[in-house]
Amino acid sequence: MKRPRFRKVYCEISNSCNLSCDFCPSAADSGVEKRFMSEELFAKLVPQLKPLTYALCLHVMGEPTYHPNLGRFLDICEEHKMKVSIVTNGTLMSEKHQQLLMHPAVMQINFSLQSFESNFPELSSEKYLKKILDFVKRTLTERPDLHINFRLWNSDEISDVLKENEHTISQIKEYFDIPDEVINNLSHRGNKLKGDLYLNLAERFDWPTMDMPVHSERGTCPALKNQFGILSDGTVIPCCLDKDGVVNLGNCNENTLDEILNSERALAMREGFRMRNLVEPLCQRCTFNKRFK
Repeated sequence: MKRPRFRKVYCEISNSCNLSCDFCPSAADSGVEKRFMSEELFAKLVPQLKPLTYALCLHVMGEPTYHPNLGRFLDICEEHKMKVSIVTNGTLMSEKHQQLLMHPAVMQINFSLQSFESNFPELSSEKYLKKILDFVKRTLTERPDLHINFRLWNSDEISDVLKENEHTISQIKEYFDIPDEVINNLSHRGNKLKGDLYLNLAERFDWPTMDMPVHSERGTCPALKNQFGILSDGTVIPCCLDKDGVVNLGNCNENTLDEILNSERALAMREGFRMRNLVEPLCQRCTFNKRFK
């Protein structure tokens, strides 16, 4: 079997969300209309994506479980044996949504646990967390193959992470009976808690925009090498941080992915990264690529 060219592809099925987190710019902030990807476009994309990637991540912006046709989208992925990763804030955890998250096409779920406090700082997070933890406990029995990440992406130093998220981490520790040595040795990486359950800690990052000053014209990035993205209107972007489609490589409603990924602009970007040249103005303003030194 031929090895897929990309490790993952971000497919934004909606840029809409039921929350408004301070760490996540909304579509309205950029003057972009709220939209949901059509089933027709998604069904057109999946057969093209299947030979290109190991996994389809159903987000760039937005909340995937907010899409009214998520179940049908997952069925389409299952029909093509396409594995799916979902990032969710975990607030829409009805029985229907829980069943969707355990769909056989889903291989990984990432819960952004900092979302609740960002939106409801005056409320206790215990009921919110309890519903997620109960669901995860259920998956350990019914879907032991499902990879689960608890994400806390809100502090630079581990000491700050532990202080800011002490209550959340302590609830996870107590609920799953996690040994002290695991919690005492947390780091900025995937920390295995038990089974296929992980706690992922990371610092916040700045979403690049053309309003930011030029950071550097030199550097590299895994964009168009390990990943690319597709916005909910079909615009193809080089990476998951180009939320507004500034680097518009083409549109899937008009051209095939093969044509778009081999366009002059895409090839120039890829060659630039290989030579450590940031050819796109947006890339020159992105600080995330400092991580790829």
